Amino acid sequence: MQKVIEKLDNQLEKTCREIVEKGLTTVSLDEIFKLTASIRNLEYMSGEDEQKDIIQQYSNGRYDHNIDTLYDAYIEAKRAYKKVGDQGHRDKLMECVGRLMTEVYDMISSIMLDADFRDEKGEVVKRIRMLADM
Repeated sequence: MQKVIEKLDNQLEKTCREIVEKGLTTVSLDEIFKLTASIRNLEYMSGEDEQKDIIQQYSNGRYDHNIDTLYDAYIEAKRAYKKVGDQGHRDKLMECVGRLMTEVYDMISSIMLDADFRDEKGEVVKRIRMLADM
């Protein structure tokens, strides 16, 4: 499989050089698209394509990278607040909500710019609704 990928990479480089020399045509654009898609599919099938976690890919790094951890902290803070109900627990709950929502907002903002991730955006919105319903 690796040899096929290398051949396709070589052909892609040739096509790119031809475009630089002769100019872009519909045929060459179509060829680039087909070659790129084929290379990515073969890499994925061979397991060489390392799929990034959506959260890791779109996290801005200013806050915790793992939204699941933030969500778990929010649930714990909410349970503690319901149990005790004092101002300290309420402050902790509000801090958790703020950190979680800021990270989710930043991530959704990044995802909205990338049209390839509509399904992931839907999953994040679903998580937000779960959070609101609890």
